[in-house]
Order: sequence, then C-alpha cells, then structure tokens
Amino acid sequence: QVFHERILDIEEGICEITVILTQDAYSQYGMFSSVINEVARNRISIVDAFSCGTEISMFLKEEDSQKAFNVLKDMIETAKLECKERKK
Repeated sequence: QVFHERILDIEEGICEITVILTQDAYSQYGMFSSVINEVARNRISIVDAFSCGTEISMFLKEEDSQKAFNVLKDMIETAKLECKERKK
C-alpha cells in the first residue's frame, strides 16, 4: 500500500535477460548498442533496457525469451571464435 499511488502501470508477461560482460568487453566502444541491436535485428521487441557496470539488462516479452537467449548465445559463441582466430 505504501507504493500504491506511485505505481503507474503493471505489465504481465515480461522477463529480464542480463548479460554480464568481462571487464575487457565492458571497455569496448559500442558494446551496449551491439547487444541491443543484435536482439532487435532478430525481430525481438525490447520493452526496456539498461546498463550498469558490466551488466546489460533487457526486458522483453516472455514469449520472446528463448529466441533472445539463443540470439545472445550465438553472438557470444561467434565472438569467442573470432578471438581464437585473432590469437593464431
């Protein structure tokens, strides 16, 4: 009841996905936009997103959560392969 007058809206069926970056990745230019754009490019609607320290959190419709997870997983795997190739 304390917050009753401050709540503007309640939306059901929203989930959060948080990507935790390494310090090296966090310091790269455009990391936030790269992650957000990759999700959006795959036709997943992001309700809200924010970044705090080495974390990027996205709020999206629950029905899109598995697709978003797969997109981000593929993005991370691709980045790992590219890093291995550069080290050779």
